[in-house]
Amino acid sequence: MLARSLTVLLCLAGIQTFCQATDPAFDADKKSKIDAVRLTETNTLQFGPFSMQGKDLSVRVKSPGQKIITLKQNARLVCGQTRISADRIDVSYKDPQDLQMTLQGNIEIENERDQLRMFARTASLFNNAYGRGVMLLSRDRGHVTLLRTSKQKTTQIEASRIQLLFPDQHTLQIYPIDKVSIKVRPARSTDLVEIQSSTQSEFDFFDGISITDVQIKSKKSTKKIRQTGAEVEKLQLLK
Repeated sequence: MLARSLTVLLCLAGIQTFCQATDPAFDADKKSKIDAVRLTETNTLQFGPFSMQGKDLSVRVKSPGQKIITLKQNARLVCGQTRISADRIDVSYKDPQDLQMTLQGNIEIENERDQLRMFARTASLFNNAYGRGVMLLSRDRGHVTLLRTSKQKTTQIEASRIQLLFPDQHTLQIYPIDKVSIKVRPARSTDLVEIQSSTQSEFDFFDGISITDVQIKSKKSTKKIRQTGAEVEKLQLLK
């Protein structure tokens, strides 16, 4: 009963804030500072396309239409076929082509469609008019890790930093920087990504991506891994 009452209260608060944000008489500078939703204990909340969990969670709706999500402490966010966990997750977006995420602490990024797993201390993801990409960063001489599994093989890349770019929907360009280690090994069960009840969403950071060409480039080595003859189903963007 308490959980149901909390859900109704959160929905009403979100609707009220959204209406204020879209009202022509709405004072953006004043109202944008008001939290639409805040949870102080571990709960799961569905806000738009995102399923979120964290001990401290807040959602703000700013004029005109910009939404800001902040998750702290055991934070987890699921959208489409992508799952993200970290100590802190900050999301800012207006639409699927204007999306930015900043992650801090014990980061794990997983995508089921293209079987990608990433581990880092800090990270940023962006999808805007200039392109789509990911930056993984380490701390204190540590390293970040990227796993790409395909055809029972896993490519494991470790480096101080790794940048990922998606020049088109079929190509993944990987730029490992400093202390680079690249291995190809048999896939393990722990490499595989499975997200329960995953559905396609245009707000999924990796939506529309169907990787058939992986290019790995670094100062020490340049490698290119291509899947030939693979039947890959292209994702369709939701309208």
